[in-house]
Amino acid sequence: MKFMEVARNSIAFFAITGGLALLASCSDNLSTTPHQRAMSPQYALSALTTQTYALSSVTPPIQCVDASGAVTTVTGGNVVLSSNGKFTATFTTSTTSGTVVTTQSYAEKGTFVQTGNTIVFKAAGAGTYTATIDNGTLTIADYPYCGATHTAVFTQA
Repeated sequence: MKFMEVARNSIAFFAITGGLALLASCSDNLSTTPHQRAMSPQYALSALTTQTYALSSVTPPIQCVDASGAVTTVTGGNVVLSSNGKFTATFTTSTTSGTVVTTQSYAEKGTFVQTGNTIVFKAAGAGTYTATIDNGTLTIADYPYCGATHTAVFTQA
């Protein structure tokens, strides 16, 4: 498997993980000062809120070996979830081929839906994946990749 395919597939795994969908806040601020004209009775502040989760562990580590013997390992990453239902996952990989070590980062974008503590992610070309979230910890368990089943844990940053 070529390095870019390994890196993309490794990242696609992590791109499926995600976090909380937050609601935009609304405010109603009517003036009550005498002799002052009242503002419109309804207006909403629609601020895009994001949550960031940092990769804290992958058990066992994701290490893929290509046909030339080069080993690519996912070394870190984070997932940013927006209140508009979109996510961006950015991950770093390290590839060792002989004595040469190359690092690279990769970003994956997609959408997510949260129902209770279950999050379903969809990334282009990566399919649909399910994760759970509890007290700021995002977990995807039993993910088969590179000949092993992995559990990835992200913590709210």
